[in-house]
Amino acid sequence: MKIKSILYRSTIALVLLKCLSCDKEPCFDIPKLEEFTEFTKSWFINENIGNTTFIDSKGISQTLIKQESYYMSEKFIEDDCGISYDYFNHSSQYLTSLSSIHFMIDVGGATFDSTGFFIRLGVTNINKSYKLIEYDFYTEKVRNNNANVSFLPKIQVGAREFNDVLEIVLIKTSFPNDIKSVYYARGYGIVMFTQANGNIHQIN
Repeated sequence: MKIKSILYRSTIALVLLKCLSCDKEPCFDIPKLEEFTEFTKSWFINENIGNTTFIDSKGISQTLIKQESYYMSEKFIEDDCGISYDYFNHSSQYLTSLSSIHFMIDVGGATFDSTGFFIRLGVTNINKSYKLIEYDFYTEKVRNNNANVSFLPKIQVGAREFNDVLEIVLIKTSFPNDIKSVYYARGYGIVMFTQANGNIHQIN
């Protein structure tokens, strides 16, 4: 899937959300919104983290290559009290050097009712499948019910320890090399992923 088509669809989705936001909005709970905005932004991937090396269960190394990263923020919605709140989104894309897997990660939000505060993970296994998982930080639920998401306070990956990790386990897989689970560490990004055939890829 081409990056341009992904960005185009994201733009269309944002336009549609803006149209929905034309309805009446009760006065915002600004302190609560600011709290969730700060929390959600803490899940952005640090821009200083570039390409990373992963090693699988068979001892084969490959690189998770950073393709693109950008941040956007713009006036999004206004309540009945005349207060506006911004929509924000941090988007990152990565490609594996050997496995032909493309990860697309968006972290963002605006308000609780319109967009929520979310992490969106897109996984493309080139020419085979595309899956999209959306997890809402506020409701603590997966929006499209195609994965189970758990919060892990701490996880050991190889010789390293990561705090605050989302374990994203897909409910359905279609073939042996299909992605089964992804482990996403707050502020760092993907630190481990597994495939349906049991192969485990860990950050080295």
